Amino acid sequence: MPDEPSRGPAVVVIGIGNPLRGDDGAGIIAAEAILARELLGGVEVVIQQQLTPELALVIEPARLVLFIDADLEGPPGSIKIQRVRPRPSSDPLLGHHQDPAATLAWCESLYGTAPQGLLFTISGSKFEMGDEMSLPVQRAVGRLADRLAPRLRRWSE
Repeated sequence: MPDEPSRGPAVVVIGIGNPLRGDDGAGIIAAEAILARELLGGVEVVIQQQLTPELALVIEPARLVLFIDADLEGPPGSIKIQRVRPRPSSDPLLGHHQDPAATLAWCESLYGTAPQGLLFTISGSKFEMGDEMSLPVQRAVGRLADRLAPRLRRWSE
């Protein structure tokens, strides 16, 4: 009997941010750098200015979802990694902005399960209007993409 076709990607990478606000675009630029690494099948890269409930459909078939975003905490260019568990949003309105935990919670609520989640944040210092990121964040984006590419190959098998 032939193998059942895959329902979707094993890993979803979601780059979050606004590339017209300096360092806030770090998540998107990092996701694009990962996409440029031409990874084999099993990895889907999604670019989002903000997380929305509709992403539950995209992440549901995956085993792992990586969220990449910028933040204000820590020295510029530092990278933090944390596990994300499903947690419903404390905002009672169904808005079009949520955090990674709420995205996983939507998936769990709609489909009965959610993939494992990891959040990678790159600390920034320059969030003014403009498409240029600070040098420490530019370097961090490259480091993160370089480190994730071989792991993504392994995780997607």
